[in-house]
Amino acid sequence: MALYLPVSAADATGFAALPILPENQKNSEGVFDLVMKPGQVQELQLVLETRTSFENRFTVEIFAASTNNNGEVEFDGPGTADETMTYPLTDLLIPSEAEPVLAPMEKRTLTFNLTMPQEEFDGY
Repeated sequence: MALYLPVSAADATGFAALPILPENQKNSEGVFDLVMKPGQVQELQLVLETRTSFENRFTVEIFAASTNNNGEVEFDGPGTADETMTYPLTDLLIPSEAEPVLAPMEKRTLTFNLTMPQEEFDGY
């Protein structure tokens, strides 16, 4: 079972978000692409770093991927959930902080608790 979680980094906006890839990572592409067992619980970590001279407020939101009319995968926002989605990511992944505030030039590790469903499924 694999779970693919993209992590966006936007250095041009004064911050960076980088995943800390765990041992059950399938590859090193900079996204969470995990092999997990049914019912497994795992803590995921993301380093959030500000690169500005002022305080930064963030909102942490979990979005499931969707496809556009061209069949391309998009991670743009909540959108409309596909009715065939058995396990919405918002039910499986819970951030430890919903609205972290970072001081100028601060680096902080955010954690997310991921709980896999009891039934096995293909993650793609």
